[in-house]
Amino acid sequence: MGAVLSQNLDYDVATGHLDYVIRAYSDRQEAVDYNAGTGFADFSVTSFKDGRTTVLDYEGTTGRLAYRLETNSSGQYVATSYDLASGAADYVIQSNLDGRQVSTDYDVANTQDWASFSLSYKLTGLPNRPTESIPNVTILYDDGRKYVFEQDYRPAPLSVPGESRSMLFNPQGVLEYVTIRDGAGNRQEVDYDGSSGQIDYLVSHWADGRMTATDYDLADQFAWNSYTVNYDAFGNVQSVTTT
Repeated sequence: MGAVLSQNLDYDVATGHLDYVIRAYSDRQEAVDYNAGTGFADFSVTSFKDGRTTVLDYEGTTGRLAYRLETNSSGQYVATSYDLASGAADYVIQSNLDGRQVSTDYDVANTQDWASFSLSYKLTGLPNRPTESIPNVTILYDDGRKYVFEQDYRPAPLSVPGESRSMLFNPQGVLEYVTIRDGAGNRQEVDYDGSSGQIDYLVSHWADGRMTATDYDLADQFAWNSYTVNYDAFGNVQSVTTT
């Protein structure tokens, strides 16, 4: 905490409770407004010399934290709203150095099949459209699985407008399934073996309607290692190859 350099206290005449307090420290200044009836803190602002600011909003009758806002000198922020009953974070919005804004909803009441649901938007800097319309998505399920959807997932200059990737990880963090779309309308679906992490099945859907499906013999049950079928746009088998 550090030593208090100066402070200004004001008390409620009727209750004798603190009404507000302003304290100065070597590295920060904090101001706290109190609920005169209960004596609990209502609102506080702490300003640090390094440019950081912390704002806390309390439920005045109970003193429980309801909202927290943290900012730094670079303009980044983390805003958190809390569930008053449990004290757990309920909703968080934060800005990142990579130019994205991330909003995370936590299933505090346990009414969903997921524990957290995050949307990550790319910031545009435009006042009339501050974020892009299609976000990245991360879902953490109650059973430990994780789903991730990403737009433009490859860094420039490899990225292509309109491409995306969606992935499903098992509770052990092993990739089980991925779907990749490019900007030309092609789609590739890859199914992985959950224990080994190897590709088990791969299907490529081409923009012109053709499809290629490859099955890999991970369990070594057949004479072939891979079995590939090529279909035309009407679903007719064009060729079958094995390796």
